[in-house]
Amino acid sequence: MTEVAKIMKEYFEGLEDRPLTHSEGQLFYHGLLTEQQLPVVPAKVRWEVADGPERFVRRFEFADRRRLISFVNEVLEFEDEVKHHGELKVAAETVDITVYTHTVEAITELDQEYIQAVDKIYQDVLDYSYGERR
Repeated sequence: MTEVAKIMKEYFEGLEDRPLTHSEGQLFYHGLLTEQQLPVVPAKVRWEVADGPERFVRRFEFADRRRLISFVNEVLEFEDEVKHHGELKVAAETVDITVYTHTVEAITELDQEYIQAVDKIYQDVLDYSYGERR
């Protein structure tokens, strides 16, 4: 057994005797997933590719307007930095984004980078506490 394996075994010994908690359908021992919940599967990519012209499209949903406003502001700032702009449509608690490279009327590497950055912005906005208690 490797040194790391020994340390991990010692750390987790007796874990099954600790209180079990439940959160959003997941079982936890002090915040750790049980074996029944593994492997953890990453979320699927939510960007779709539409035709006429080829473009990325995605809808972002928010639980409150503060997060939506923060998201839109961050995306606009990012667009200005990279000088590549998508189309943003805001309605109630959703933001629809469409992006493609207009000069070639298709998706390019620039658009791939754009959607990756926007996904990071979205996750950051969702993770931010906005003064809420955790």
